[in-house]
Amino acid sequence: MTQKNGTQTFSSKSLSTEKVILFQGLDIYLTELPVIWDEEEINKYLNNYAVTIDRDFIFYQRQINTYYIRFKNLAGEFNFCGSATLALAKMIFEKKLIAEEIIHFRTKSEKYINSRLVNGRVSLELPLSKNKALGNEYFLSQTNVLIQQLTIKALNSIQLSEIKEKAEALISNPGAYCAFYLDNKTIHLRYFSPWYGRDEDFATISVFEHLGEFLQEGINYQVIQNDQYRFFATHRKDEVLIYT
Repeated sequence: MTQKNGTQTFSSKSLSTEKVILFQGLDIYLTELPVIWDEEEINKYLNNYAVTIDRDFIFYQRQINTYYIRFKNLAGEFNFCGSATLALAKMIFEKKLIAEEIIHFRTKSEKYINSRLVNGRVSLELPLSKNKALGNEYFLSQTNVLIQQLTIKALNSIQLSEIKEKAEALISNPGAYCAFYLDNKTIHLRYFSPWYGRDEDFATISVFEHLGEFLQEGINYQVIQNDQYRFFATHRKDEVLIYT
């Protein structure tokens, strides 16, 4: 293993993997896939890749105009991770791997995400997704994330066992549970996904596809997750802009 400029690099199954610290305490692991690999070879590699730590791994392949990205964690492969995508964008811009100030990402499920470098800050543009109201208290995203807006006291006192019971009573196959509290230009957030191997996420970006409709358009919201600052989020037309 080697270490340079705060980034660890090690060899795994003949491919190089980097550990990037996106936020303090949040490590993301990045692996570049050979450009000559087709989908079958990528699938074979990922099926055999064993994640042994509770972290998010992103695998990327540079194509003509885009970066093709895939994700894994302890629970297996999943569709999208905003934190990992932002970490990859940060690495690409810092290493000047592209001449442009915009990066196009494409996921396995054909989700297209852009990242830009503006005034030295890395941003991620998430398409806004509509939620289904479940009564007056809960909302359900298109990816089965149960969303609840709470008071700050209720947010801080959440118990995992109660979350699982509520979610499983309301919907089948819950994907995650997100609770938030809006305080002027600050959004306090907690995010739980015990159904996919992680009780509570340290920092969550992808859920802002679903939280955008609760944010006043044009306002820069500071995001506090687990009582720590993470990033900024802005609802802009049909997308949510995330930036460091």
